[in-house]
Amino acid sequence: MKLNPISFTLSVDGKIGALKTPIGIYTTNGYNKSFKPIKKHYMALWDTGSTMTVISDELADKLNLEPVGEMVADTAGGRYIAKKYVISLSLPNRLNIENVIISSGRLGKGIDILIGMDIITLGDFAITNYKNKTVFSFRFPSSEIIDFVETDKKSNNK
Repeated sequence: MKLNPISFTLSVDGKIGALKTPIGIYTTNGYNKSFKPIKKHYMALWDTGSTMTVISDELADKLNLEPVGEMVADTAGGRYIAKKYVISLSLPNRLNIENVIISSGRLGKGIDILIGMDIITLGDFAITNYKNKTVFSFRFPSSEIIDFVETDKKSNNK
């Protein structure tokens, strides 16, 4: 059975230094029985340099998330022991990803959650800067190989 892709695109005039989108955070019945949502959307930073998704320590506490374990986290800021949680995410394209194992950490001001490669690699992820406009697009499930070298070869052979 082939799934129809679900996509979203963020378009901003000029070049931007960070890819941020609103996301939803929820939980399923088996986890976080004391979960307390505090708002509809949370700010997510999409980070290709992170292997996994990370929630801020502060937000994990406010949502009353229940840890399922601990792990050693290696970051640019050093190594620390992080709590692990299981949450579900609702991305801007209304794609719900349930029961994701995430870690906690210290995130920058205004960032509630960092979307790592564990989520990014579930689909197709592209950033372009054509005509000084930054366009970030994400599609799930992955629907094709995006290869600029092959595209350029085909364009040059016409």
